[in-house]
Amino acid sequence: AKEILEEIKSAGTARQFGSVTDAEFDLRFNPDIYTKIGNRENEKDLLQDREVVQDMAMFLSDSVIVKFVYELKTMTQRPLDAIHLTDLMHGRGINMRYLGGITKSLEENKEKNHNFDVCLSAIITRAVKQAFKLYIIDIPSQQLAAATAHFLNCYHGIVERQAAASGEHSPTNSSSTK
Repeated sequence: AKEILEEIKSAGTARQFGSVTDAEFDLRFNPDIYTKIGNRENEKDLLQDREVVQDMAMFLSDSVIVKFVYELKTMTQRPLDAIHLTDLMHGRGINMRYLGGITKSLEENKEKNHNFDVCLSAIITRAVKQAFKLYIIDIPSQQLAAATAHFLNCYHGIVERQAAASGEHSPTNSSSTK
């Protein structure tokens, strides 16, 4: 593949393969192809752009993601944590929105596969991050530290009700003395 790229660069024909410049192989795609914004004057270019995006999507789902799942199943790729998993996915051009499908593909042998746990942990952490953003938005700045500590305690499973922590309604105080 490197030889082909070098040949394209040296011949100055990168534009023939869809590159933006002749000097290097630089592909760019229309991110607004299925939206109502943008220039809609040239219908031929629009249809061609849609076809390119559909071909890329087919290649990604039929080849790149399938190969990545195979590497995770056979443990040839072993991400240590969610950050490493994100780097591996982005390095292959896979967006994080495909993480749920990848995790579902790993579910059949989850007992033996550490990668299932890493993927599941990444999904949960990303969901918690979104919940935290909604939770913290209305908290006054004086209470941010306490609210963050409370949220993290809830996330990690150490939840104490405030009444129990202060001694109210605790089993030792509610029993009558004789």
